Amino acid sequence: MSERGYTVELRTVPQPTLLESDVAKIAAYFGGRKRPSVVVSADLLTRVITLRYTIDASNPHDALMSSFPYMLTTLDRCRAVARAEIAEAAVFPELPEDQFASARDDLVGTQELANRLGISRERVRQYQEMGRFPRPLVTVRGTHVWRWGDIVDWLAVGGRRASGHPRKVEKSAEPKKVRRRVAV
Repeated sequence: MSERGYTVELRTVPQPTLLESDVAKIAAYFGGRKRPSVVVSADLLTRVITLRYTIDASNPHDALMSSFPYMLTTLDRCRAVARAEIAEAAVFPELPEDQFASARDDLVGTQELANRLGISRERVRQYQEMGRFPRPLVTVRGTHVWRWGDIVDWLAVGGRRASGHPRKVEKSAEPKKVRRRVAV
């Protein structure tokens, strides 16, 4: 049987306490592993941690069973959480037409968006000011937040303006005259 890609998503039980520094510690710990990178996110309100990564397997069951012990053990070893228990697990097949299908509901800030698009934060800000970028969902403490699915949709239509229309280019009837300075 041939293997295909799956995205495995695991959610922990609510933690007694969960701080941003705990989430950063978990992300750094998973980032240093030899396995494929794990995307770590957390809801600080509900104190639930979400771990997501892709794996090649022959079926969804094998994908979950091979990732579950690794994720649980690694989460326990990083010692940033009190209870390394998984409350919910989901497996999504990777879809060839949309490489970001499993992450469409992710909320991304300016830095994460810049990282995913391979551009600088300043360029994201410039695109936004020029009206060439989707509007953010909210702004939290000066940081804009987008739904990743909106960005993927924007990319799918060629990165056009939020209204869906390309920017108009004004053409003048006469070509511009170029003045040249002559050194005396």
